[in-house]
Amino acid sequence: NATDSAIQRGGLRLLSLASFQVMKFRENWESGRPPGVEKKVEKALFSVALAYRNELRMQLEGINLPIFALAPAAVDDLAVAVAGLAEDLHADARLWRSLETCNTEMFGVPLPLIFRDGDAELETFDARRFQFFLYSLWRYFQPDFIVSPTHRGFVDLAEHAAVFFSRALPKLPRKSPVADFLRRQNHRGWSVKHKLIWLGTCSFLFRLFHRDYRDRNESGHGEEIDTTDDFLCQECTAWSGLGAVDLLAAVLDLPREDKETLRGWHERHVAVYRIGGVSPDGRKEELLEAVNEINGQPYRIRMEMDPRARPFQPGMLVFGSLVPWRGEWYWSGAQRIMPLSLAELAELRKRIRQNGSFSYRYCLDLELKAREFEAKQCGDFVEYYRGDFAVFPDGATAAATEGKRLKLPGVFAGITGEKDRVAIFYNAGEGQEAFTQYGTLLSALEMRDGIQTGDEGDTLRDFMESDAISPAFVRRVIREQGSAGIEAYYHLPEEAKEGIEYLLRRFKGSHFRKRYPSLSLRE
Repeated sequence: NATDSAIQRGGLRLLSLASFQVMKFRENWESGRPPGVEKKVEKALFSVALAYRNELRMQLEGINLPIFALAPAAVDDLAVAVAGLAEDLHADARLWRSLETCNTEMFGVPLPLIFRDGDAELETFDARRFQFFLYSLWRYFQPDFIVSPTHRGFVDLAEHAAVFFSRALPKLPRKSPVADFLRRQNHRGWSVKHKLIWLGTCSFLFRLFHRDYRDRNESGHGEEIDTTDDFLCQECTAWSGLGAVDLLAAVLDLPREDKETLRGWHERHVAVYRIGGVSPDGRKEELLEAVNEINGQPYRIRMEMDPRARPFQPGMLVFGSLVPWRGEWYWSGAQRIMPLSLAELAELRKRIRQNGSFSYRYCLDLELKAREFEAKQCGDFVEYYRGDFAVFPDGATAAATEGKRLKLPGVFAGITGEKDRVAIFYNAGEGQEAFTQYGTLLSALEMRDGIQTGDEGDTLRDFMESDAISPAFVRRVIREQGSAGIEAYYHLPEEAKEGIEYLLRRFKGSHFRKRYPSLSLRE
């Protein structure tokens, strides 16, 4: 009897653990669902996702490689993401199809590094789609590994997923809560923003990247809104360098002008605004008249709220960000009421105008001055070095030479202790860039058999993935030194002609948006 009781207690514990795991997986799945899902459809989709999770765990264990060893919570995250992709393909909710369209426009192929000219057309649950998805997402799970896009592990996981979902999903109606949500009207800016928030924080494409961005950038409580808004509007991701605003613009059925406006949300107008008149426009809509205190220009801000809960009154100073939509402006992120004195406002205005990353977006006079000054700087650099590229034997020589050229001793003092070679490149239209491990980089670029560890690998990875190094700088070096080391390090397939450009887009996506001179003007 005692033995029977012990077995029963053990069985209950096992059952309880299994139930807990299913409950946690359900919470994970439901956290990514759009509003308005039908319970019947949702129940069936969840059952498919749960069954796939169980098979995925066994598949990963069968590969038996450190690169594919994931903790149980990570397996859940991956299963939810892959099931989300499969649902999108089944119902043609257009998220994945839009990504492939963007890839074709950028690289000439729908699946960079995977799809080749002359290959068979992609089927609905094509293994190549799952393979590219897994490859693009894997850095989130294993950030320290550089894995080939054609690694046998990806191929096996992709083929299994293709077979599993091609059997499980065709039995279900091709009805998509995601597609229904994205088809809602886009007349008001907040309707578009609601879709952007879901896409960037909950969808199978971006939810894990959003989580990683918050973990890396939030330093304290109360920053969630601003951090999320930064991710939604400006962050470029592993999806070929596209951000949430880019993909949403591709997905929504909008006129070309609206698509361009939405893509431009990465240039939010961050400023101090003085609230003027408040005009009711319907029971829950208001129009605020405001003036940007940095450039003196008027803005018409549309809001949706109960007039009894009105947060802004005429005369208030509000620090916040605005984005345009169809001739009006909408708040983006958090707003802060700032009771500033005239002296405090003047000092804040000065600091923002000197911050070109903000002020050049809406102060045309400052942008023009900066571009004129930058063009002169570029000409001086090219004339002095007889080109846009200069290499020095060490940091001390680079600092001394640049100090002499600019007649500003000590301007590059931070690199004087560098013993490796230093390369300085002038990126026309933006400014100077420096790479302090240039000798090590040259050694890495010559390694045709691949680099696993050591200074060469770290240096090459920094050069290719740092946002501080522009694609123009990378192309300039490759033009002289070749790209064999890069292709070997990142395991680029020989037939993938788009390989280098794909890497540049993926890791330096912000450089393919509108750029400004990297200098500040002192007024």
